[in-house]
Amino acid sequence: MSDHPVYSLVLKQLAPDAARAGAEYAELRRGAVGARELRVLLAALARLAPTVEYPLRPEVRIADGERQFIVQVKEGRLHLAGWTVPAGFADSSADGIWRAITGEADDGATEPETAAAERRGAPRRRPVLVAVLAAAILAANGTTAWWLAQPPPTLLPAYRLLEEDPARRLLERMAGEYETGNAEGDRRLRIRRDGTLVWAKLGPAGADVEETALTAKAAETAAGGALLTDAGALIEVRDPLTVVYFGDVYRRTQR
Repeated sequence: MSDHPVYSLVLKQLAPDAARAGAEYAELRRGAVGARELRVLLAALARLAPTVEYPLRPEVRIADGERQFIVQVKEGRLHLAGWTVPAGFADSSADGIWRAITGEADDGATEPETAAAERRGAPRRRPVLVAVLAAAILAANGTTAWWLAQPPPTLLPAYRLLEEDPARRLLERMAGEYETGNAEGDRRLRIRRDGTLVWAKLGPAGADVEETALTAKAAETAAGGALLTDAGALIEVRDPLTVVYFGDVYRRTQR
């Protein structure tokens, strides 16, 4: 398995090792994360997932320079979102999500009991992994105070949230349906006036084969209007008919 440090992470409501969740954890950015380290972190998040209770909504945003993914905790399991996720992908295991992100084949490094332990939410009886996690926690403790003292890091351009009246006007102006195209594999974005959104991937005959519900707040960047989603991404307004989301250009098809 390769371990080139190619991933940048942003953790929300999570400890640096993803072994604990809480509203007290500020957003933390981790750079130069290799494939092995990412696999350990996702496994820790999978074990944590069954213990997470509303209103906590921990997640990890993962970028490799070209693609961006979001691993969310929903209903006690992991959920992978991102426009490059294969249609119909429904594997909630840490290893399955890791393979979808990295493209790595399973080298057998994970013991057969891993998947069962993740489903039960039980700790793995793996001394080596426990030692690695313990070392990671000890190393993180020395820098946690420094991280918490910094402004929340972000992969986004600078923005500010709009006040009520300009926010309402922006949402009314942006409300509608947008698409990257009309072929299978293209994406559709529905923006509603109340700030709720639906992102979908298109299947045969333009049908939605995967949907993700989001909420957003009106914002402004140096380039103009934008929507900040609860997934931590910006939908930027390029012109009255065009928005940009995760680097993809969506054109308005209807209001």
